[in-house]
Amino acid sequence: MLRSLAAASALTTVIAGGVNGGTDCATCTIAASIMKQDGELSKICKPGSEGETCRILLKAIEEVLKVEKDASPDGVCQILDICTKESGEYCRLYPAPASELKRNHKRDYSHLNSGKGWCNSTIFKPVCDALNNFGNNHTPLEDLDHDGYSTIETFRGTSWKGKDCDEEFASVHPGAASTDNCNGINVDYFDYCPDSSPRMGFAALGDSATAHFHLPACFFTPDNLNFSLAEFAAENEFDWPQYSWGTAFKNITDAMHPTIAGPTDSIYMRLKEVNRCNHRDYQNVGVNGARSTSMQKITETAFVRDVGAPRMLVTLALIGNDVCNGHPDTIAHMTTPERFVEANTATLRYLDSVLPKGSSLLSMGLVDGRILFDNMAQRIHPMSSVDKVVTYEDVYTYLNCLEISPCTGWMNSNETLRNATTARAQQLNQAWSQALPNLTFENLTAVYADYPLPEVVAEWNKRGGQTWQLIEPVDGFHPSQIAHALSAEQIWKIMQKANLSHPGFLPSHNPMNSEIERIFGDQGGY
Repeated sequence: MLRSLAAASALTTVIAGGVNGGTDCATCTIAASIMKQDGELSKICKPGSEGETCRILLKAIEEVLKVEKDASPDGVCQILDICTKESGEYCRLYPAPASELKRNHKRDYSHLNSGKGWCNSTIFKPVCDALNNFGNNHTPLEDLDHDGYSTIETFRGTSWKGKDCDEEFASVHPGAASTDNCNGINVDYFDYCPDSSPRMGFAALGDSATAHFHLPACFFTPDNLNFSLAEFAAENEFDWPQYSWGTAFKNITDAMHPTIAGPTDSIYMRLKEVNRCNHRDYQNVGVNGARSTSMQKITETAFVRDVGAPRMLVTLALIGNDVCNGHPDTIAHMTTPERFVEANTATLRYLDSVLPKGSSLLSMGLVDGRILFDNMAQRIHPMSSVDKVVTYEDVYTYLNCLEISPCTGWMNSNETLRNATTARAQQLNQAWSQALPNLTFENLTAVYADYPLPEVVAEWNKRGGQTWQLIEPVDGFHPSQIAHALSAEQIWKIMQKANLSHPGFLPSHNPMNSEIERIFGDQGGY
């Protein structure tokens, strides 16, 4: 019960805020769009009292569509007073039929709008309060020995960090200083992890791209709806770190289709290939919305490493949010170069105070987000797969009107603004790339590199792929599964280059790998 309720509550956390009805308006419009294209949404609502709010909204949309047959999805939600206008015109995703513009809306539909937020209701409030720990501190919801590791897959559990093999003792967990480190190798074979090939854990710190934010297209496509993994997705904040460029640890099976599909590769998988003693020693500390100014606090609460534990390889990849926000005056809310350097320095100083000596860190810069509009603007969005009316440019404009866009600067038809956003991103990269080499650390070697997006695009194009396939199809903003796998390949090349100039940046090969695999197989899996 807790997990199913928490999943619904997590969804409302993801879709919160805005003006002119904000995310409530956007949610209603998407639902109305799918229903108007004959998509069946009733299956998304859970049975009993848990799904009551969901059923009320869908019933309201259905009743309006029966009477107002010519209404657009926007018009339906305006009639229900879910989409409002604080000034000027309504925000529109669809072109308005002439009859809709003339409608005086004399019919009263107010009885269909419950207007009650989930977290304010009796049944959900305790769950929302419980979720504060994992939602704000980004720590596992279930962690019996409070060591920062869990045995459940979602809620910042094993999708995010290696599986705890003993929930009674806090000293036993992946990456522990002792031989009880959950890597599946019996203590009698301790010499199979020799000092000449020391273990090295991995941690990916960053934003939603690091966490691998992914809204499945099958949740939005009217002619191919599939909600079989909706609860699982919500429990993981709509992130898929288990398939990300940093911490993917398994292939995507047919059971995950059509929710998510594609190749997998990761820095963690490559570290384990170098040394199988690194099994399960991974942490994904990617957080939706993270930017440089929030990263130190996130790291302090979500990152864990014992005193005396093996050294770590860490990536810090904040590739967009320092220039991305939903404000109409977006440039005024972008991080300045001075603050960017200050915030990143503070995060690295904290990491230096807790990381084992000999650790390595790769800090990567912001991307050029003009790739989004250039490659997506004129394509049809999945939620309009039947009527083929709505383009990504329409979606970008609609989200900006509601002030809920993840990136007003780049997801915008204004080319001047897109260029200005890239210019600020480049200023941040230049400032940090010049500052980092002048910093000294006691326990870590830190290097800077540009995020290898151009190399990812070039490699994909070389293989015959189209650039738009590297972008998430629903939000039109995040890297796709293909992009994640290719990013791992390119980032590993950067690390190999760093290892040449900084020997020991990467671990050495363990000659006992084949014996470990022969004796221990999958080492207990994940």
